Amino acid sequence: MSLQQLISQYHEVYSNYMAGDLLIHYEMYFFLILPIIVFITLYFYKAKIEEIYLKLWYFVNKKSKLRSIKVARNSIFAGILVGLVIITSIFALGYSVVFSKENFSYIALLDSHKTIGNYQTCLQVNQMGQAYVVVKNHEGYPVLYEVKVFLVGNNENTSLSSFYSIVDNGKTWEFPFSYSVNSTGTYRIQFFLYMFNSKENNFTYSGEFVQLYLNVSE
Repeated sequence: MSLQQLISQYHEVYSNYMAGDLLIHYEMYFFLILPIIVFITLYFYKAKIEEIYLKLWYFVNKKSKLRSIKVARNSIFAGILVGLVIITSIFALGYSVVFSKENFSYIALLDSHKTIGNYQTCLQVNQMGQAYVVVKNHEGYPVLYEVKVFLVGNNENTSLSSFYSIVDNGKTWEFPFSYSVNSTGTYRIQFFLYMFNSKENNFTYSGEFVQLYLNVSE
């Protein structure tokens, strides 16, 4: 698949996701204002609600003395109102906390065994090494990523390759990368993470990168 085809596919994936995400945000806004709605409803319709409550109370407790209603109705009804407001407020607060997480992406390197630490950093000329690049999406929406790879050393900065993938929110993109150097010296292989910007229709640097130091000998 060409890059242009991948971008077209991403536009479709992104649009579909945002349409569904809009509904989720409407739900979130509703739950955030739910305590206010409950309070206003209880404030303006208190007499009617109290009347309904008393009828239900009398129906359930019709064998009790009627004077007990007069004593208990205000305190019990007030307790119900306060309880409803508190419950809806707690629910709204919890809902907002769940959906207000910080969004971010990160890139990392694993060695040839997909672990951290045992990287092939001491190579001979033209000897092949391997690492795995890991990209994690926590942006809250699908992202089209680009990883640009550069070889830096001996006063040179060489672009090696670029990799692309659409990664769903909460998912991980992992791919192998093989490398070798044809001359001796100290080098760095740098991996820069870019994200596609749908509004500007281009890739922008995320500020995230990793690098691997190499010592190449005869």
